[in-house]
Amino acid sequence: MNQFLLIKLTAVLTFSCIAQSVQAQAYCALRDPVRQIGELYPGFSYMSHVGVVTTEARKEVGTRLPFTLHFNELGSHTLYAVSNGDARVGYVHVRPEITRWGIMEITWSLDADLRIQDFAFQRCRNRRRAIMEGDGFKKQLQGKSFDELIELLNEDGTNISAGGLEVSTLDHEFAAAIVRCALKTIAVTTIVWRDEVKTAMVLPESRNLHQVAEVYTPAVRQALERMFIADNADIERKTVNVFRIIDGSKKKDS
Repeated sequence: MNQFLLIKLTAVLTFSCIAQSVQAQAYCALRDPVRQIGELYPGFSYMSHVGVVTTEARKEVGTRLPFTLHFNELGSHTLYAVSNGDARVGYVHVRPEITRWGIMEITWSLDADLRIQDFAFQRCRNRRRAIMEGDGFKKQLQGKSFDELIELLNEDGTNISAGGLEVSTLDHEFAAAIVRCALKTIAVTTIVWRDEVKTAMVLPESRNLHQVAEVYTPAVRQALERMFIADNADIERKTVNVFRIIDGSKKKDS
């Protein structure tokens, strides 16, 4: 190999490594957390929690959805937990979605129950992005849970379901990509930051939380049988926890 070809090959490999490094750093990074979270939650405080999206997490997402994470979505990412005093009010997380318009990055705001509160494009080359960031489309997603969002897509998640969203036919593919990103965000938050989300419940000082010792009582089992889900294997019953809240007047809620 002559010297010119060696120098050229070295330059190509170096550029490729730099490009991959920059690309990896760009995924799922909230570029200005103080400003962006401040706009979503004015006056509230937040803590950042770094988690690793592993191959196992990718597989678990695939069991919950008809699609899963791209390999470029694996690695270390950050969840921002937002609080108002001692009370957890929500989460902010950025997720990418690969589309035919290129890589789209969306900043998602979730409430404490992981329902959609708001979103904004951090990176998007689709010229119709302003339409999707408008109230007309946003309001159709706000307040929706994981189960409600998945109903907005067709069976394989490639397009919106019939009557699922009110958008122009020009934006069906775009809208489906946004919903897929929302579903991945909720799924990844649940899987990767499971302990953080699980312990997010903060109760007023006058209330106490007591774990119920026996979850599947005879009455509960009978109720499940009436609903024909007594032998449903989708829920691993040994992992189910139920809590009872008792306020200062000793009145029980469940």
